[in-house]
Amino acid sequence: MMDAQPSATVTILPNAPGQAELAEITALLKSGTVDGARIRADRLAVDFPDDQDLILVRAQIAMAERRWADAETLWCAVKAPRSQTRDAVLGLQNVLVRQRKLHDAAMHVEAALRATPTADLMGAVARHSLRLRQGDEVLRLFDLGLLDPTRSVEVAWCRCVALSAQRRWEEVEAGIARGLVSWPSSPFLVVIAAEAASLREDWAQAAERWQTAIALMPAERVSRHCRLLPAVVAATPWLKLAEAHARLGADERATETLNQAAMLFSGDSTMPLVRARLDTTLGRWHAAAAAWDEALRAGPRDPAIIAEAFGAAWHYSGSRAGETKAPAGVPPSFLHPGRDVVAWNDKVRSNNPMLRMSQGFTGNVDILCGAYMMPSVPVRPGQVAEGGGYLVTGGVYDSSGRIAENCIHIGQKIRHVPLNLFGLDAGFKRLDGNHIYAGGELSPHPGHFLMECMGRFWYADYCREEIDSLLYFEKMRLEQDGGRIDFARIANRTARRYDASLAFMRQVTRIFCGTEDFRVVAEPTIVERLHVPQQNFGLVGRFVAGNSLFRRFIRDRIDRSNLAVSIPARERIYVSRSRMPLSRGALYPEKALEAALEREGYFIFFPEAATVAEQLFLYSKATHIIVAAGSAAHFVALAMRGTQDVAVLARQRGQAGVFQMQVAAFGARNAITVDTVDGVFELVDPTSNEVVPLNGNKIAHTFDLAAAMALLGRQGFVSGTVHSPGRADGFAEFEASLKAEFVGMAVRHRFF
Repeated sequence: MMDAQPSATVTILPNAPGQAELAEITALLKSGTVDGARIRADRLAVDFPDDQDLILVRAQIAMAERRWADAETLWCAVKAPRSQTRDAVLGLQNVLVRQRKLHDAAMHVEAALRATPTADLMGAVARHSLRLRQGDEVLRLFDLGLLDPTRSVEVAWCRCVALSAQRRWEEVEAGIARGLVSWPSSPFLVVIAAEAASLREDWAQAAERWQTAIALMPAERVSRHCRLLPAVVAATPWLKLAEAHARLGADERATETLNQAAMLFSGDSTMPLVRARLDTTLGRWHAAAAAWDEALRAGPRDPAIIAEAFGAAWHYSGSRAGETKAPAGVPPSFLHPGRDVVAWNDKVRSNNPMLRMSQGFTGNVDILCGAYMMPSVPVRPGQVAEGGGYLVTGGVYDSSGRIAENCIHIGQKIRHVPLNLFGLDAGFKRLDGNHIYAGGELSPHPGHFLMECMGRFWYADYCREEIDSLLYFEKMRLEQDGGRIDFARIANRTARRYDASLAFMRQVTRIFCGTEDFRVVAEPTIVERLHVPQQNFGLVGRFVAGNSLFRRFIRDRIDRSNLAVSIPARERIYVSRSRMPLSRGALYPEKALEAALEREGYFIFFPEAATVAEQLFLYSKATHIIVAAGSAAHFVALAMRGTQDVAVLARQRGQAGVFQMQVAAFGARNAITVDTVDGVFELVDPTSNEVVPLNGNKIAHTFDLAAAMALLGRQGFVSGTVHSPGRADGFAEFEASLKAEFVGMAVRHRFF
């Protein structure tokens, strides 16, 4: 028996909601009053749960609130023939893609096009898929014959757009040629044909096609059909036509085209931007400098325009590398350091800052008025970090462009080599007030924050001026992308990266600097008054121990902080990792070690449950501390008073030495390493049986508990007759927990 076919009509209940009520809800939704629309629609749905018009409105409300799962349920409740309408097809496709249900979305669209193969639905699906960044899916539907480019100009246009994104220019040109035969005056096809010619650098064809597009429709509409070019403004078609003329050597026609655009868009503030883009493209730096300066000063700080302007300045400074002064006629808006500045910067870059710690502390600080701060920018071709590592190129400069020598940051696996200052003065953000440059590599990781972001905190004891904030750079080197330097990427990454760690970092800066106000300099900035102290602590070489002034500063600040802590002191402390996620480098059998140490009178301390001040208080008051290598060991080192015995427990073989060295340097009475690591839990891909590589700090290890306790006994941390539990206790449970943590991976233990 065949399934019953869906009814061709929708049954309307006698007392269904009236059109006036639905119109009011729709009006609320369109005005942005989404909460009000949802409340009224949900209230109506209690009485009319099956009304199709109401379901459609509720689905649109759920999408506006980004409740994708609810929206999916509602779109699926829409019955035929509404399931074949454009809104319902696109609505369900949208929510499925938003939930990354890409296969379901593809099957849904396929079914809709097979059921209703109209030109209208084809065009709507093709355009909507492009908006969802599903160009590959558009081409797949063409390959299946479900989208027919002969049915409508919109379908043909979408195919050309999808092919252009893959740079399949021969197929693009063939599609344009076929489409223009059927629709010779279509603005969609004419404009994409012009865009494709410019992107292919076929300047003769580009000039012809842009001229046709401009003559075909009103001026304000031409740019609306552009889909391939980046950063489109109203005058972009005239810009591309002028570029084509200039590339062909017709400079007079290029000037005439730009003058025409200036008349057509006389009130448009983007005209300086259009000229700046053209002059930059053609390498006419005198004109480009003036145009970029005007564009930046004409309106609000648009991140996209700043990205373009600094990209142009980066190219300009590279083209002028080695010159001792800016060429005559180039406005000062393009910063160009003179001979003496370049000589100073070369000297700073050639000096090895690592030698400073061996030369003794000199109380070095630069106090700059109108200091330039430039985040890490693209490297020049051929630039590499000497000795390997990550090359960081941003820096701090005085008002003449000299590198502030103290800004150079010595960090783990990085080489800090500031470039010569470049850019446009109008593109720099202004930051008023009095600030301290605190470092070049802000990190949200607790251990790295302590070791790599505190090296200049000592200056808090010497600065006699009121400070507005601490300034950091983010260790993120931007790349050149389409002639742009997109500084907004730094701000976006910072906003995502630091939320979970802000409370911890503010506690640290409050204890040691008396302020919670710190910020990342995410874009080129001119600071009214900037203090740049020398770095005296870090995570590499001699910096791990700091110098005597830094250590005295740390001890004094912890003493002040301890006065405000009211928890009881503990003589013997074991700093546990057993409540941390296993993916952070767990140890087995740590719980058995805790039990043994607790019988020895040790307080089992979980630092993640305490404030920074409480941690430092406990460590500074204890006599015996056992701590695993990691962030907690850095905290312990800061709190040394010359009265503590500290044992650093290795979490992986050979790891604990640097932590022992730091604990000793900061004043432990006795510092030892307990390295009895004897095995590792490897993650294995079950399909290939290959070991999955992980950062060493994320891999779980085993250690010989009996050997560890024996060593602790010989060093006076525990009595000499400590019973250590059998190795097998809890092993299976620990291994099962690892499997639950690393879903989809097999776990295999291997002894060294």
